[in-house]
Amino acid sequence: MDEKLFTAKSFERIIDATNGSPLFIEDLLRLAKVCLPVNNAIEKWKTKGGDEAREYALKCEMESLSPNSVAVLNASCLTEEPRSSLELQILTG
Repeated sequence: MDEKLFTAKSFERIIDATNGSPLFIEDLLRLAKVCLPVNNAIEKWKTKGGDEAREYALKCEMESLSPNSVAVLNASCLTEEPRSSLELQILTG
């Protein structure tokens, strides 16, 4: 991400929008990297709030994935145990 986009004011706005939660800050930054400009991501987070904003961010990230990436992600979720790279290759063809 372009560090010039982050000013002292934008850091304050991020902390305010996320109530200082490290988990929410990480999700907001990922939203800004993948889907929306920083200021728009902050506004979206403030509008939606916590869990609803996280859900929006995850959906946006999923939509940005390639079909192959979605297949690997889905294959990774088939069981509770971790999958090796070879197992994922077999599962996804």
